Amino acid sequence: MGKSKQRSWLCLPLALLATPATAHSDGALAANVWFAWSFELDFLLPLALVCFIYLRGVRQRQQRGRPTSHREISLVFLGLFMLFLALQSPIDPLGERSFSMHQVQHLLLRALGPMLLFLPSPQTTFVSGLNTKTRRFLARVGRLAGLSALAHPVTVTLLFAGLAYVWQYPPYFELALRNDMVHYLMHVTMLGSGLLFWWCIFDTRPSATTRYGTRLAMLWFATTASIALGAYLTMKSSVLYPVYDELGRLWVDGEMDELLGGLIVWILGSMMSLVPFLVILRRWGYKKDRIGKKRTIPASAGGDAVGNEPRDAAENTRRLGWMLGLFSGGVFLTLISVMFLSLAVRG
Repeated sequence: MGKSKQRSWLCLPLALLATPATAHSDGALAANVWFAWSFELDFLLPLALVCFIYLRGVRQRQQRGRPTSHREISLVFLGLFMLFLALQSPIDPLGERSFSMHQVQHLLLRALGPMLLFLPSPQTTFVSGLNTKTRRFLARVGRLAGLSALAHPVTVTLLFAGLAYVWQYPPYFELALRNDMVHYLMHVTMLGSGLLFWWCIFDTRPSATTRYGTRLAMLWFATTASIALGAYLTMKSSVLYPVYDELGRLWVDGEMDELLGGLIVWILGSMMSLVPFLVILRRWGYKKDRIGKKRTIPASAGGDAVGNEPRDAAENTRRLGWMLGLFSGGVFLTLISVMFLSLAVRG
């Protein structure tokens, strides 16, 4: 499969801080595949621009007396590194010969990388790194009716979960492996939907309008969709993507390769949602605690009962959050048990 000689320079809007995905590499793998690192300008230039904007924002906030935490800086660059691994490391060419490695690439591209990038809620730092004209331009663009609808929680969630199903549809998936530009489009849409989804999940700025309960619902829907897709890929009885046999499948036969890929989507993809689930619950509890403290200040002269009630409510919310987190962990352990039982039956 020849590599396209012409590549489109593609940069997603800075408002989403997206970096474009590279088209996949040549189908012929060299013997030293583990040294097949790519350094493509259509990825590295936007990545460098994002790093520049973020570091400029860090400096601007430092000058204003609001230093950025080391935790935020570390997580942001770790997320960007995950995107680099997905598109520039040997994972990319291996994904052309192994369905399971392709699922690892998609997991890094649409889930782990964007999640780590936005987990510390760095939106304020990124905005601080933009000059005034750029911020005003993006603000005007953001007020467009179409973009506001795109940022709606329902739209964001359907894009994030739906695109995973669209690109796993065998005719589309195989077309992407055979055509460079379609594969490029696959990576760009997956990356863009992942950035938009995790941006909305972790945004803590005052302008953020998505309620924490809505964010938990978004996570639940996306996780359920991932479990269903992974379970289908794991439990099916026939090979869905024979194109890998034509290209030269690596390591294992088609059934085992797709079974491993299904487990990656099912287990790793769904369990990874447990971390943001707990993070949102914790932030929700802190928000209720802060609201409770504000309400107790005017009524402090009224007695301890008034002051203790909101705090007790916030404490109960946090306890409920941990209980829900433990319950979710039990659900995932149950899914793992079901998976091993199904493998035993099939064996």
